[in-house]
Amino acid sequence: MTREASLPLSRSQALPLPARRRVRPGTVARHATLVFFCAVAMTPVVWVFCMSLKSVAEAYRTPLTFFPTHPTLGAYGYAFANIPSLPRYFLNSVIVTTGGLIGVMVVSSLAGFALVWLTFQGRRVILTLMVASLFFPTQITSLIGIYQVTADLNLLDNVLGLILPYIAINLVVSTFIMTGVFRALPKELLEAARADGCSVLRTFWQITLPLCVNGLIVVGMLNFIAMWGEFLLAYTLTSTPAARTLTVGMAEATAGTGVWEWPRIAAVYTVMIIPPIVLFITLQKWFMKGITEGALRQ
Repeated sequence: MTREASLPLSRSQALPLPARRRVRPGTVARHATLVFFCAVAMTPVVWVFCMSLKSVAEAYRTPLTFFPTHPTLGAYGYAFANIPSLPRYFLNSVIVTTGGLIGVMVVSSLAGFALVWLTFQGRRVILTLMVASLFFPTQITSLIGIYQVTADLNLLDNVLGLILPYIAINLVVSTFIMTGVFRALPKELLEAARADGCSVLRTFWQITLPLCVNGLIVVGMLNFIAMWGEFLLAYTLTSTPAARTLTVGMAEATAGTGVWEWPRIAAVYTVMIIPPIVLFITLQKWFMKGITEGALRQ
């Protein structure tokens, strides 16, 4: 080491410090708005969870406190002990949601691929009808028709009788999402597959679909939330605990004055919302990637 290199730097020769980044008022206001609305959305959920940890006496004590002073899991034990069909309700929700998700993801991915990559007569008519159907509350306007078709198929009060309507109702939005995903892929990909002699089904299954996994996660997440919390069809098409889902079971749990107190109702509600929260926390990275990669872009 030379003498010049060993000498310390003078004050004028010292390396400049990085400039402090200015925080713009618009950025602060935007983040404050997001935090505010997140707090508004999360407050009821946190309140219900805290209520489920209270005893019945504490829940009705005045003044009412937000957080439990003496947390207890007694409400959960009471709910599972006094709703014998609660595990069955939970299993039915899992079966119906899983079956509906598989059906929607398969059909919407095939339909999205066909609407983007294939040329056939009536394509524009199909897209126009799909867009028009979005302006109607399909679940309400078609309720009588869904009930009649389900009855004709002898699927009333049957788990399969819920899976098929769930697929039909959520198919249009899911197809639009997958259409945006497939449209984001480069056209040269299909041309190369055709040049290599790949069939349409092989191109879909082995080439394009693996590139659309994040889009499928977006479809799965949105439909899971819709199917898991659906109440109207589940209540209309079922009549016994053998086929009813957790949302209907929760509505029945609130029946009877003096039987179900607020902590016990909150415990049932907490059991119902845990799976969507866990699923979103697990898949949020891929969910956001799917959105940014074209899942919601047309």
